[in-house]
Amino acid sequence: MTIEFNNSYPKRDKNGKMQDVFVYSVKGTAQELADYKKAKGDQYREDKETGKPLHFSLSYVGETCDLLITSNGNVVADNSKMRKAANLVGQYDFLKDQLAAQLLESLGINRSTTRNNNASTTDNSAESKVEGVVGENNAMDDPFNG
Repeated sequence: MTIEFNNSYPKRDKNGKMQDVFVYSVKGTAQELADYKKAKGDQYREDKETGKPLHFSLSYVGETCDLLITSNGNVVADNSKMRKAANLVGQYDFLKDQLAAQLLESLGINRSTTRNNNASTTDNSAESKVEGVVGENNAMDDPFNG
């Protein structure tokens, strides 16, 4: 079973601090999706337009990621690839620039142009490239909304 990034939106936590909520579509076999629905229980949500199951996370786990149901019924993203990359960056400082460049490229942001223009032009600004930040009307009835 996998998840695919849909969008994200900011919300306040119980202490009033802003945090990002990342929304993913869940994909899998009919049995995997039934198991996911059972494991999520009252927190199970579907996209109102597509009917696809949704997974909410306070951590970005990539554009796609494996989703696991543990032996005690918890649903977790297998973010081992992200942890490995973070560990490598901690070991080898030179990787920071290389990984940042790859990430920006995958998001369609031209790093050299953005640096030269201080991200001030509409076409090259990070703000114009970020997708999925939604307003309060699209909070999607998520389990973090409360």
